[in-house]
Amino acid sequence: MIRAKEIMLLLEIADRAILADAATAKRRRAEAELRQSYKAWKIENRVDDFMPAGSADLEKMRSATEEEFVLLGEAKAAEANARRRLETSVRRYRGVVENG
Repeated sequence: MIRAKEIMLLLEIADRAILADAATAKRRRAEAELRQSYKAWKIENRVDDFMPAGSADLEKMRSATEEEFVLLGEAKAAEANARRRLETSVRRYRGVVENG
């Protein structure tokens, strides 16, 4: 029989799974926005798709899209934190179930 504590932990897992899913969606949007910013910059500046590392054009593009790059980094960190919190909740639930 499922105890109240187990139900509470399952609800916590569900909540954290929803938050992790939202964080993943936000990271995907941030990636798409950065790719779109790169593409727009290349079109606007008439630059080929490939730019060698260290090239002046690459540095200019990175500078112009720095805000989107920072937002992606923040979204990745938030996603990792959400996943970690979900995993912690699952471990806590397993501990309660396995140890009674």
